[in-house]
Amino acid sequence: MTVAGDLNRIAEGKIVMAIRRLAGVSPFHGDIAERFVLRHFPEVKTIGVTIEGDSIPLLFCEEFVESLTLSELQAVLQHEVNHVVLGHILADPAEFTDLWAHTVAVDVSANEFVSDSLPSRAITLEAFPKLPPLESAEKRYSRLRKVKRRRPIAMSPLGVSPTSGNIPNLARLPASPPHSKTNTAALATIDNHAVWVSARKDTPRSAKVIQDVVRDAVITVGADQIPEWLHEALRAVGVGNQPGADKEQLRGNRVGKQNWIQTLRRYIGRSLLTRPDFLRPPRRFSQLAGIVPGRRYRVSRPRIMAVIDTSASLDAKMLEVICAELARMAKRFRVTVVECDSKIHRVYAYKPILAVHGRGGTDLCPPFELEFLREHRPDVLLYFTDGFGPAPESAPAIPAIWCLTPDGVRPAAWGRTLQMQSADGK
Repeated sequence: MTVAGDLNRIAEGKIVMAIRRLAGVSPFHGDIAERFVLRHFPEVKTIGVTIEGDSIPLLFCEEFVESLTLSELQAVLQHEVNHVVLGHILADPAEFTDLWAHTVAVDVSANEFVSDSLPSRAITLEAFPKLPPLESAEKRYSRLRKVKRRRPIAMSPLGVSPTSGNIPNLARLPASPPHSKTNTAALATIDNHAVWVSARKDTPRSAKVIQDVVRDAVITVGADQIPEWLHEALRAVGVGNQPGADKEQLRGNRVGKQNWIQTLRRYIGRSLLTRPDFLRPPRRFSQLAGIVPGRRYRVSRPRIMAVIDTSASLDAKMLEVICAELARMAKRFRVTVVECDSKIHRVYAYKPILAVHGRGGTDLCPPFELEFLREHRPDVLLYFTDGFGPAPESAPAIPAIWCLTPDGVRPAAWGRTLQMQSADGK
């Protein structure tokens, strides 16, 4: 092992330690940071996060990592997570042509709620007291681009050319990192924004990567561990733990395709679908008609609770598919519809659904609460969802089926699963 290799391993170990410390302070940030792929990349000069395919590389220069205290490194890592969650790494430079204003805007926003001590020259809200707190980077950019007298900031250029790989060529970066003693600017970026060009090569795919990582983190740590100031940002990517107050209008022109009698018989057996026929007297005891059932069984109409996940992560077309299936189901069964995002918004006997309420974050637990089930007494619960949200750890007393969207995931170890078709029938 060379000396350089030893330094790289030491730097990587220090990053791992800082991530563990971060998880103790903010489990949500720590969980996302643990999903970063650590990559030694000295040309980055400092540190930088981007998206490459389906992974999130954290590029680092070992000299920069070594120059930070463990507390400072922890703060820098939280800063990187915020850039990812807040979508800064996907910002199109064509829409933010004022580099100084955009750099200040995203760094102030990323640093606003960092829980540990940042490097001394980091760009923070305290350095720009005229900026209101709790504003988005976009709003801050609009304010900052009007500023005439600007504080000097050491930053990495964004106009870099890609190499044969996905990570940009950073040869044009300054020879010394922004926080080195040879740099005299009052403020400096604590990371390298130039690497974001990789994430923007396929913005829709990168946005999906961010959404998946954030959803997984919410499921892993629990909705109660999400900082309140992040709720709006999570809603923007279709994830969150806050109920919505929006109403989604739906077109009722789709036709359900699922054979629900066969499906329920296969998933929960015959016991709920047939019952003894008391009106057909037994042959040997005709005088006991109505008291003793005959040998014949007839189709029953079990009480079905159909829960619709109305969070922002399900689009209108998928909701229309779900509502079409409920219309088909209601022809054979007694269906109670429950609309729920992170809280229950409406409960009603099935009727044609023209709109659903919610469109906030996702919590799959409320419909399984014991008091709620006792109140409505369903025989079986069907949950139409993409599965991205916290679910109860233990199974309910009644059969439950997760009716998942085409790209949905099983949210709990218990219950049966049914994968639905997409809106285009595939």
